[in-house]
Amino acid sequence: MGLFEHLKSRTMKESLTNALEALKEARVTIKRPTGLRRAALFGDDEYDGLEFNGFRNALQFRSFLFSNYARCKLALDIQVNTRALESPTELLRELHMVYYDLKEFRRQFFPKGHESLALQRVILEKTPMLGKEDAALKAALRVFLAEQSHSLLSLKKLFKHRIRHLEHYYGKVLPGAESRPLHRPSRSQLVLFPDDQDTTLLRWDGAKVEFAEVFEALLESGTVGLLGEGRPSREDFFGLMQWVFNYKVENIGPIIRSARKRKIENAPFLLKLVDVFKGTTSPDL
Repeated sequence: MGLFEHLKSRTMKESLTNALEALKEARVTIKRPTGLRRAALFGDDEYDGLEFNGFRNALQFRSFLFSNYARCKLALDIQVNTRALESPTELLRELHMVYYDLKEFRRQFFPKGHESLALQRVILEKTPMLGKEDAALKAALRVFLAEQSHSLLSLKKLFKHRIRHLEHYYGKVLPGAESRPLHRPSRSQLVLFPDDQDTTLLRWDGAKVEFAEVFEALLESGTVGLLGEGRPSREDFFGLMQWVFNYKVENIGPIIRSARKRKIENAPFLLKLVDVFKGTTSPDL
């Protein structure tokens, strides 16, 4: 990557870092601790004297977050427009890493179904005679936290859209693509990655639920990780497995949940694999 591209890349990363810092921070000051509540004619209730990260109302805070989003979008589009023709593969890899970081950020700071955890991030300052048990205060905080959550979702959608755009025009970048053999093996060896096509020569001959059982168990076992840090998401991991085995599965999550709820035996295919490995049954049974 040249100096110009390096600077542009750093700008994108800096813009995103600043945006995420604004979404992570949750500092609240109540300058006038009074029992009076200011009536909100439109939208959610407000709390008298409350400032969230220095903003007195959700509309001002939303405008601030949108400006951060706009800077990220501008820096990202500069990357796409200047590097896509020269190094789309490297650009896609970088964007996949950023997209993974966004998903991990959301899991950590805005976990689904755990609103109380988001409230625990709030740091109350200058709040004599007030505490987190105040219902009106909690209601006001949820409005600001919802603005943060919405902004994060917008960033996630932005990067996902640009990734799909690049994949549509330049092809997908999948782990393992660089592991294709540099020299064609002898005829006695199977060429899993033929030079003239973008798919493997493998296929999945089992059922969808069996596909779900095997790779969900493998993922949840913790034995599959990323080269950097962390683990792949279920969406990314199953996307890769579908590519490897040329097998399309829609709505993998519901399939897994349904399999786990089976009354008789919730993982018959895994048990079959154990017997096959031990040599106690035929793989065709």
